[in-house]
Amino acid sequence: MKLQSILLIGAVAMASSCTHRGPVIYTGTGYLRGQVLSNIVCGYGYVITSDSTTQKFINPLPAGSGIDLKTATFPIKVNYNWHKMADPNPCNFIVIDAIQRAD
Repeated sequence: MKLQSILLIGAVAMASSCTHRGPVIYTGTGYLRGQVLSNIVCGYGYVITSDSTTQKFINPLPAGSGIDLKTATFPIKVNYNWHKMADPNPCNFIVIDAIQRAD
């Protein structure tokens, strides 16, 4: 009985330690518009637009996105998740957390 309890506890511990990642749920749809070089104060960046917002990011896209910003033909319709870059961030840059081309 003691051995069965130990095996059961071990099995539960192993099962709970497994992580399963489901599909990414994207919260935004928009267009990658390309690089902007005109903002002297905030420097260069890439622009992504959605319905009524225009945002700029400088960090690279997440690995595995399949989008190469250096060779891409813009605009590219995308689904994406993002968050505001940590302060100090006077130019309101964002960080793209997940992104994929949209159909």
